[in-house]
Parts: sequence; structure tokens; C-alpha cells
Amino acid sequence: MLIAVDLDGTLFGRDAQVSARTIDSLNLAVKAGYSIVAVTGRSWRTCIERLKPASMIEYVVCSNGAYAYDVEQAKVRWSRPLDAVACVDAMRKIRAEFPEVGFGWESETGFSYEKAFIRQVDDPKTLEQSAKGGVPGQSEMYKLLIRLPKMQVEQFAQLITGLVGDAMEVSTSGAPFLDATAPTVNKAVGLATAAEHFNVDAQDVIAFGDNLNDLPMLKWAGTAVAMGNAHPEVLSVADAMTVSNRRDGVAVYIDKMLGSL
Repeated sequence: MLIAVDLDGTLFGRDAQVSARTIDSLNLAVKAGYSIVAVTGRSWRTCIERLKPASMIEYVVCSNGAYAYDVEQAKVRWSRPLDAVACVDAMRKIRAEFPEVGFGWESETGFSYEKAFIRQVDDPKTLEQSAKGGVPGQSEMYKLLIRLPKMQVEQFAQLITGLVGDAMEVSTSGAPFLDATAPTVNKAVGLATAAEHFNVDAQDVIAFGDNLNDLPMLKWAGTAVAMGNAHPEVLSVADAMTVSNRRDGVAVYIDKMLGSL
């Protein structure tokens, strides 16, 4: 059996950390024979440190399925990057349609942000930071960030999908910008690859999530658990519901599940 957990809004509490209670419950799940994987929109650079107390999580699917990170070996296991030429062409199309757009991107070397993207951020320190991410078209990019002022992100996602949906898969996570990965690359694809590693079928996977970028993996997993703070669309596809991340919803569900075995 495999337990897959989103991080922000799911495993992490309001402080973007894993609570002591949740760690205890994850340890109990491992003792009961479950493996635990994290499936997140974050890069490895900003989630590995936060996951250190949860040492049972050694396999992390990052950037909405764009790659997986091996915590123990400190390296990328596999990756599915954006096509460099198609990505640059898509960026040009988006900018032509929305001149005020700002881009950011994650590559194998780090993160970079255009000034137009940073200008729209209240506190630049909240952005994922690292070494520079190189130049679009010249670097292997895992994820493109797309931000436009004064437009609701879900509406913007629909417009961008209609414009460049053949070149990239667009998703929203509750952040005020869009994430874009290679076509057909999402959390379901990343989780399926992780499940193969653990030799587990989809029906034996329990997935926890709260936002729209979690929908693909929740639909793929045998059991989909929505957090109490979940987006309405997540609630609509869930097989079960737990309390919010601020109330240790993952731990609450695991404790009840193990108690019923």
C-alpha cells in the first residue's frame, strides 16, 4: 500500500511545516506496511528541508510531476522537462496576447524570475529561491510560472490552456500564478511512476490533496481523500474527506484508518 500526500494545504500546517502529530501518524502507517511519498507543486529546493522531520518520506515527486527527487541520495531520480523550443514559442504567444504577463521558471540549475513577475509579488522573499535557472530555450526547464495582474487565476488558466495547451499543461494550486509543465505531465503521471517504483497498483494508493493541481492524482488513485480546506472541485471527486491541514487532517484520517484495521 502507498500513501501519497500533497504538501501545501495538505501535509503542511499553516507554518508550512509537518506537525509532530502528523509525523507520529506517518510512522505508524509505515510500521503497518505503508510507504509514503510526497507529490507537490514545489521544487525539491524548498520542500526537502521542511520534510526532514518526516524522514520516512524519501521519494518526492516535485513540480507537479515534472521530476522526482531521491532524498537519501540527494539527486533527481527522473525528469520530464518542457520542450525548450515549444516553451519559448508558447511564452511569445502568451506575451503577445497578454503584454503585462510575467514569467518565472525552474530548471535543473535553479529558479529565475522576470522583473514583470517580481513586480506583482508583495514579498519577493516568498518566492522559491536558489541559483539561477538559466535562459529559456537554453536550459532544461521543469516548470514555467505565469503571472498576470488583475485576473483571477482559474479564469487565466482557461485562457492560457486555450492559447498554448498543445505545448504545456497548465494548473493552479491556490498561488496567485499558474504552473505549466510539459504536455500530459501532472501529479497523476508523477504518482504513477512512483507507484511503479514501490510495485503498487493504483487501487492500492491513498492520495491526499486540497487544490486543483491535485485533481489528476486524486482521480488516478484508488482512494482519494480531500482535506477539509479543499477546493470544491476536489471535494466533488473525493472518496473520503478529513479535517483541514491546520487540524492535522492527514494524521486524523490515518489514525482512523489504522484503528479500523
